[in-house]
Amino acid sequence: MAKRDKRRARRRLRSTFLVPLVMGLLFWWWRRHTESQRSGSDDRVPGSIRLEPAMEETEDLTRISGIGPKVSQLLLAAGIATFAQLAAADVDNLRRILRDAGLTMIDPGTWPEQANLVATGQWDELEALDCQA
Repeated sequence: MAKRDKRRARRRLRSTFLVPLVMGLLFWWWRRHTESQRSGSDDRVPGSIRLEPAMEETEDLTRISGIGPKVSQLLLAAGIATFAQLAAADVDNLRRILRDAGLTMIDPGTWPEQANLVATGQWDELEALDCQA
């Protein structure tokens, strides 16, 4: 009889204390995990580069010759999200961003000029510049 009472007591303990505790911990972890994904922050790696847009207003920088999706994400992480910001950017700074990401083969020499043409709506001049290169 005593063994049966001990088993019942363990079951009662599991059902009244342990199960809700584990469920609560799982729910807390799930909420924390989904909120960190939504906000784009990664608390596990300090100093990591966020590869999501830093601003609400972004433009498609891949329209510039030489900028693909990966480089566009790097520029967004560096705070360059619009053609006007890219037009105002220093070429040496752009080279540093690419070098830090290990993309030394890409030359950003004409990106500010191209971005200025796109920002001002001079699409014909942009096509002429692309044909020259």
